[in-house]
Amino acid sequence: ILRSPNLPIMAGTETGATAVIRGARDAGIEVCFANPGTSEMHFVSALDQVPGIRAVLGLHETVCTGAADGYGRMAGKPAMALLHLGPGLANGLANLHNARRARTPTLALVGDMATWHQPADAVLAMDIDSLARTVSEEVYRAGAGGEDFRRLAERAAEARGVTTLVVPHDVSWTRVPAPEDGVKGEGREGSGPGAAPAPPPGTEEFVRDLAAAMRAASRGRLGIYCGGKALIDAEGALRLLGQIAAASGADLLCENSFARVDRGHGLPKFRRVPYFPQEASAALGKYETLVLVDARRPVANFGYEGGPSQLVTQSEEAVWEIDGDAHIGTVLKLLGMELQAGRIVPFKNCGGVFAGTSRPLLPTGRLTAAAMCATIAALQPEGAIVVDEALTSGTAYWEASSGCPQFSHLTLTGGAIGAGIPMAVGAAMACPARRVINIQADGSGLYSAQGLWTQAREKLNVLTIVCANRTYAILKLELAKQRIAPSNGPAARSLTDLGHPNIDWVALAAGYGVPAVQAGSCEELARQIEVGLARDGPMATRPMSMLVTYTPVGARSQRLGLGTPIRPTASPSRRTAHIRARAAAKSWSSKDVSPPSSGTHFLHLDDFSKEELVHMLQTAKDAKAILKSGDQSFKPFKGKTMAMIFTKPSMRTRVSFETGFTKLGGNAVYLGPDTIQLGKREPTRDIARVLCRYNEMIMARLFGHQDLIDLAQYSDSPIINGLTDYNHPCQIMADMLTAWEHLGRLENLKIAYVGDGNNMVHSWMRLASRIPMEFVCACPEGFTPDPATRELCQATGVSSISISHEPFEAVKGADIVYTDVWASMGQKEEAEERKRQFKGFQVNEEMMKAAGPQAKFMHCLPAERGVECTDGVMEAEYSIVFDEAENRMHAQNGIMLHAMGLS
Repeated sequence: ILRSPNLPIMAGTETGATAVIRGARDAGIEVCFANPGTSEMHFVSALDQVPGIRAVLGLHETVCTGAADGYGRMAGKPAMALLHLGPGLANGLANLHNARRARTPTLALVGDMATWHQPADAVLAMDIDSLARTVSEEVYRAGAGGEDFRRLAERAAEARGVTTLVVPHDVSWTRVPAPEDGVKGEGREGSGPGAAPAPPPGTEEFVRDLAAAMRAASRGRLGIYCGGKALIDAEGALRLLGQIAAASGADLLCENSFARVDRGHGLPKFRRVPYFPQEASAALGKYETLVLVDARRPVANFGYEGGPSQLVTQSEEAVWEIDGDAHIGTVLKLLGMELQAGRIVPFKNCGGVFAGTSRPLLPTGRLTAAAMCATIAALQPEGAIVVDEALTSGTAYWEASSGCPQFSHLTLTGGAIGAGIPMAVGAAMACPARRVINIQADGSGLYSAQGLWTQAREKLNVLTIVCANRTYAILKLELAKQRIAPSNGPAARSLTDLGHPNIDWVALAAGYGVPAVQAGSCEELARQIEVGLARDGPMATRPMSMLVTYTPVGARSQRLGLGTPIRPTASPSRRTAHIRARAAAKSWSSKDVSPPSSGTHFLHLDDFSKEELVHMLQTAKDAKAILKSGDQSFKPFKGKTMAMIFTKPSMRTRVSFETGFTKLGGNAVYLGPDTIQLGKREPTRDIARVLCRYNEMIMARLFGHQDLIDLAQYSDSPIINGLTDYNHPCQIMADMLTAWEHLGRLENLKIAYVGDGNNMVHSWMRLASRIPMEFVCACPEGFTPDPATRELCQATGVSSISISHEPFEAVKGADIVYTDVWASMGQKEEAEERKRQFKGFQVNEEMMKAAGPQAKFMHCLPAERGVECTDGVMEAEYSIVFDEAENRMHAQNGIMLHAMGLS
């Protein structure tokens, strides 16, 4: 037994460590990401003795394993991660798990205690083999019996997926015969290009049967679900896949957590399967025939109460699987011939399967998560590698980047966070001529921030964009998704918040040697991205996400459109009246407050924080209690006037606003379509400037949303959005007030909206970007809500927001089932057509039964009984429609008090 490495060097021999390194090099490994310790020192020496492998230090093992993953995904061959004993392997396990799920070729080389020392159970001793098997396809252990270490290393390096080679300390110093000069290892028999085995017998018959099944599928009911190598553009494979999809009329889908997709102009467009299982199951369930190409059958990431486990629900006969690395290309070529896919020419007869060129415009002003995604997509260069661990902040990037110049997109495949920064290291080393952009969530980035130091040390071209929302937004989303209450208690807040103190990413990056700046607007972000992409070496830039950009009301920018800011309305200091204290004393009068003429516009729900919205609702409850008590002294609007602009008439809106403002002591002036015509008789901006000099408040119920924007931009008095064709925030506040009264809570409700994806849905989604809930819109295809609004709201990560075309499935477990008219009142022809188009979407007794006994029914009124809902549902005990109608007035009172600075 060899107990000492200090043995005489025998001619024609080398250490076991050198033999292992030589074998790895001969198998094609060129990079070793290392964090070695005592038991790996002979490997460190061997890396100097065997030329051809670049040694790269990682300050933490998760950096090493994540870098090896990123390298393997882009290079298509393994890197080596050198780890110190069992604890080192344990530290790197999360990113080895991600590599295993990505099927990335990776060699983990792990030292162990000397064979004769293992029975002593030293402090760092662990069961390495068992630990390694949790993430490895194969685990090899080098013994002291004189094995061919080079052959062992070659075998480990050439295996598919993650392979672990464990080498005890004494084996690393054991002398073994060295190869003759110039002699390389032979490698495994049959390895190397051109040695791919022939496809198995029966392949041609399989392809003929598959082609027949694809031809037989109904239009729009054939899906091709891809993963692994099927998503990489190698030797024209993606073009062929796109041609097959176009020739067969199939939808191309890809895994949600894909390892790598080559995307952009000229390549096929894939539909990314949704993250949450209910939505994913619905997306896949629409297909009669499903073809899986190099992808395992998708399953739910988590087992939610009442949720699915398997996402593929078709019969076995309806699911076709093409797998096996060696045969995918052959099978696709044969399938292409069967379907005559060669006749498909991109952009001529491809049916839109291939992506055109369509970069998003550079957004301006307020920097939101969606704006960040659009900015990156607008500026990323051709050939970029985008390492995407943005999580909730990056949901809009997939669509924003669909028409960019060709690039490679990498994501968090195994779900173990902390992969982004290390993967960017590996990708940059695999493809030094390509620019790497890492879109990084701040919470995940903190798991492996040490990787920034490796980027600086190796002078890698990586631009890191940290989405510093200072919260674990995904956990808040999960609280809402699972309807866990309370979700805002001190423990929940503490365990999902990354503030107090705030993490200074600029200082952190600088400490690791990476130049860093902070971007606070879209323009600043665009400028810094351009600088970062133009320089050599790594650079980190930190955009502030919309979730933490909070300015006190009165100095904040109002979001008037989808992210378009205006000048903040000036707001002098004011005395604030606390309505709850005044309500309790029942003694509040206008003498207590002297509000200024300027105030806060109420245009969109997500212009306000959750706390501000809840405060408005509490104000509404308190003011309602005062009015119900009969107290006549509560006149906060005494001496004030409100102009009510109606280009779109409504009995309910007029009466609720006019009555509410009058009850609170003010006077309302009605301006109907015959009195005022915005933008026709005179410019809207002139009307705004005049009316705000006469009135302390202006309420507007309009057709065009842009008219509301123009009013707000030029009015010094608060503008209240009574409704536009785009949204209806006052109604949603009334709905939430009613829900609070009947259900006892505001958060973690499931709201199922059944009907047209109209302005009500836009308002619900905007509320869901502030208050945690599960919101599902069940609508016919072709009547979905505005996709930009959906992306904007989903990007906040506050709530689960989904679209369904199966209303009975959508309402299951709902706290509130909500509907609205299918067509505008008075539009006879449209109404008749909608009855046909919305067949199956009527809220009836059967649907409410499917929702469950807990469900309440809401309708914003007026209702067409017998059309969108039945008479029985309107009159049922679970209907809270008329409480909801009353609360329009009370909710609007709370909004107006807040807008005037009186809440």
